[in-house]
Amino acid sequence: MLCIFLLGIYWVVNEMSEKKTSDDVASKTSPQGARALAAYYHRIILLGTSVFFLIIGWTVWNGWQHQQAVELSLADQHVREASIRLKTIIKAASDQITQLESWATNFPLHTPYAGADDLRQVAKRAVALAKNDEFNLDALSQFPAERRLGLIVGLSGASRPRPDGNPSNLDLSLSLLDRMGDSQKTSNFLCWTYFFSANKDMLAMTPWGLSKDILGTDPDNHSFLNHSWTYVSGPV
Repeated sequence: MLCIFLLGIYWVVNEMSEKKTSDDVASKTSPQGARALAAYYHRIILLGTSVFFLIIGWTVWNGWQHQQAVELSLADQHVREASIRLKTIIKAASDQITQLESWATNFPLHTPYAGADDLRQVAKRAVALAKNDEFNLDALSQFPAERRLGLIVGLSGASRPRPDGNPSNLDLSLSLLDRMGDSQKTSNFLCWTYFFSANKDMLAMTPWGLSKDILGTDPDNHSFLNHSWTYVSGPV
């Protein structure tokens, strides 16, 4: 493009020089020759201006194309990086769920896990003081945040051993809270993790929170557990 511009300038200058030489005499002897020379110079100026703006337009367009290509490349790179991070998060979360599921499934084969002393003592008192067959771990609010492993919203029946002699759902939840809490310390993208008992008598979840914040608009544990199980499992 620059070569064309330079050739155009050379041609214009050359034409102007030749035309000036041939028309100088005519301009001195004829008014028509002077007007023709002026018209010629006018066309030359228009041609030069057109070429100039063509070069400017081409430069701007080429720069815009280059910048657009750079922006698209950066956007594509950001999308790929975000995709890799998302896949990493999904895999870590999936691994966490798989580990917890394996522990929960095989829990009856293990010795009942006592969990943190504070957690077990609070759970024991909460069950003993249960009203309307309901209990929670709101009493953990008196402990420092690092000792609140999680919350449990449940019914008194969750503390009773299973008929086959296996540990109770409460024993399982106390064990899971400790493990779920540890996972969130090392995986900051895990906002919360929960466990429902299959017979709808308990919810264990990390991190800790007050039961009223978990129940939301549900009036009691019975309603919440039934509603939450239906939500997680889907319509029956």
